[in-house]
Amino acid sequence: MISLLKKVKVHIVDILDSLWSKSLDHKLTHHKGKPLSGDKKLRYRNILIVEDVPKYSEILSMAIQEHYTDGDVFIHQAFNYTSASILFSVEHIDLVVMDFDLQDDAGDGALLTRRIVAEKPFVPVLANSYNESFNRKLLDVGAAAVICKDSSLLKNWLLQNDSEWKKQPGPSDHPN
Repeated sequence: MISLLKKVKVHIVDILDSLWSKSLDHKLTHHKGKPLSGDKKLRYRNILIVEDVPKYSEILSMAIQEHYTDGDVFIHQAFNYTSASILFSVEHIDLVVMDFDLQDDAGDGALLTRRIVAEKPFVPVLANSYNESFNRKLLDVGAAAVICKDSSLLKNWLLQNDSEWKKQPGPSDHPN
């Protein structure tokens, strides 16, 4: 009986190996019912989340991953002004989600937003604070919209702005 079970187990493993090797010839084509195409050009391929509370950064990161199932997105997370400033300098960032109060003596979200808008005005910055006055300060220095740490507002913003961009013929509205 044990010998028979071993033979069945080996046979099942062989079948699974065979199926696995055949599946390597095919790419995964769908995720959560949406078609995937990793080679698709995305408007916001490199996203920087600047948030001093890791929990909120992870929630927003998951929302971005749920939205972008049809291409490769790189999410960079910075938890203070200094690391955000460095990431913005060395990475090609296409979108920034910015908290105002970064608990960093080097600077706050408004100072960083002002720098981003001055250096790369085509990169949208989304104000991401629970505090209305902080969001107003971010808008005053160039933030494009307010999402208030709300992942559904972020998804809606991405959906609306990607839809508008996809409708426009021709090359991207900003350099790669």
